[in-house]
Amino acid sequence: MALCESLLELIEQQARAQRFTRVSAVCLEVGRLAAVEIEALRFGFDVVMRGSLAEGATLEITEIPGRARCLACDATHEVAARGEPCPRCGGYGTQIIDGTQLRVKEREGGELREQHVLDEFAHRLAAGTVGEGDAAHAAGSSRRAYCR
Repeated sequence: MALCESLLELIEQQARAQRFTRVSAVCLEVGRLAAVEIEALRFGFDVVMRGSLAEGATLEITEIPGRARCLACDATHEVAARGEPCPRCGGYGTQIIDGTQLRVKEREGGELREQHVLDEFAHRLAAGTVGEGDAAHAAGSSRRAYCR
C-alpha cells in the first residue's frame, strides 16, 4: 500500500502543477530486482486510487529484466536474482546495472514522463531499509502500472 500511496501523492502533485483533474491511465516500469510484488501492487492501486482523481484509471506495468556486469571479465548478462554468478567466467563479483527501478513512465491526464520519485522507495525496499510499517504495507499491497 505504501508504494501505491506514494504513487497517488506523485499524481496529485502533478495534477496541481499542471492543473488537470482526471487521470485515466498510468504506466510503470518495474525492475525484476526491485523487490516489488506486482500482483500486490495491482490490488493496492485500485484500493488506494478510490475517491481520487485516478479512480478507475488503467494500470499497466512493464517489467524490466535484471542485468549485471561481471567485475572479473566485464561481461554483461541478465540475472533473475542478486548474487548469481557470471555465466561467462563463473565469478560472483557482479554489479547490478539494471532491473532495480520503479518508475512512472507515463500518465494520461497531463504530461508525466520518467518520474523517478518512487526509485528511492524501491531501492530502500530492495536493500531492506524500509521501516517495519512500510514493509508491512508493501508486503500486503498490490502493485500496478497504467499506460495508454
